[in-house]
Amino acid sequence: MIFGYARVSTSDQSPDLQIDALLAEGIDQKNIHTDKISSTPKDRKSLNRLWDVATEGDTIVVWKLDRLARSLIHFTKLMNELEEKGVKFKSIHEPFIDTTKESSNSRFLVNMFTPRRNWNGISLSSAQRLVSSPPGSVVESWGPLKD
Repeated sequence: MIFGYARVSTSDQSPDLQIDALLAEGIDQKNIHTDKISSTPKDRKSLNRLWDVATEGDTIVVWKLDRLARSLIHFTKLMNELEEKGVKFKSIHEPFIDTTKESSNSRFLVNMFTPRRNWNGISLSSAQRLVSSPPGSVVESWGPLKD
């Protein structure tokens, strides 16, 4: 399923431009979640509800990245959560951020913003074992150590 998310900061602003763009992307009106609130993540009830209903194979589309996240740290957190859930993401205004396609450019940019926990291919527990290994040990691979 494809979901849309629109947000405006104050009640006197209108999300119509964002909603029209989401509708033009083919998203059903009933699948568009809207918040009229500042960017404080905890208070965005529609975004929180969207996060609960989106499941593996779904896509979340926003008109512009700043409607979803206000900082790189917050964006990184959200992208990691979506990837863990198997949910795709697309920004209409920033077409280079689109995980719905297997584009190497998009994948590269998303990876630049959302570092993995195992970025270097070595897990934290493996790194701890490596550091505590006896002097003179030889590490054959930079990948995770075998248990």
